[in-house]
Amino acid sequence: MSHGYVYALANSAMPGMVKVGFTTREPEERAKELSASTGLPVPFMVVYQRLVGNCERGETYVHTALERKGFRVAANREFFVAPISEVVTCILEIPSEIAGFDGQQSGDEPTTEVDTPLWLQVFIEAEASRLGFKGTLKNPARAKRLYKESLDLNGSWGSYRLAEMAIEENRLSAALDYLDEGVRDGVYPCFLLAASVQSKRGEPEQIPSLMEHFFQQRREALDEEMESWLRSDHELVDLMYHHLNEFAKLSTSALFDLKGMSAQLEAIARRQMGLAHERGTLVSHQIGWKYEEVVEQLQSLQEAY
Repeated sequence: MSHGYVYALANSAMPGMVKVGFTTREPEERAKELSASTGLPVPFMVVYQRLVGNCERGETYVHTALERKGFRVAANREFFVAPISEVVTCILEIPSEIAGFDGQQSGDEPTTEVDTPLWLQVFIEAEASRLGFKGTLKNPARAKRLYKESLDLNGSWGSYRLAEMAIEENRLSAALDYLDEGVRDGVYPCFLLAASVQSKRGEPEQIPSLMEHFFQQRREALDEEMESWLRSDHELVDLMYHHLNEFAKLSTSALFDLKGMSAQLEAIARRQMGLAHERGTLVSHQIGWKYEEVVEQLQSLQEAY
């Protein structure tokens, strides 16, 4: 991570076009370099600049935001046909996690507030494409692109979804890469999904350790909105269904945390149990009986702690 400026340059020889970039030096120096190398009759001018904690990610955020609004000239270029006001707004909206601190700006404009962050808007679009709801056709390829776009906009939940999709395609190494990125960004449900991956790789002995990490981070930084979107409680029930014996190896503190979730987990397990028994086949009844074991374990947990 490097401190530096995210800047906007304009040139009267290129009306309506704005260059958005980053530099760890003064933006004026970058403007002079660009003016000398392009051969344009008039020099580039710095129209706006913002000092941020991570200038590379800041530039990526602004580029992605402007591209979503249809302003990018070419996919591999830093030039946009956009009103200066739109560019400045996007620079001001660089999230605090990227900005890191309020640096010097070229004006006294206040940071704009939005009800729904842009990354979350994109994530919701991706959810619609993945599942085919909100009048959207099911389109996994578009969903993947949007999840990655949400990551560029400083969202982190997309790592979890991309890992899920990689697991569905049996790309377990790729799934772990996404999960590692998610864990580093504080998406603690990624530990649950990583446990599932290790199970599929024939390494269930890693499950207790991953579960301990999940409960510890959840205890320290509970995010109910994230859990609701990612449905991590369903993943937890699925782990109990397949590896109930591994949960006996958890520490007392982790089991106490599990007890705190037991009511909602039991409701999910009972629903799955009922659906299985309704199908009426021998295999489905066996699935139902396995869910009954999960319910019994959760009930005993409530009594023990």
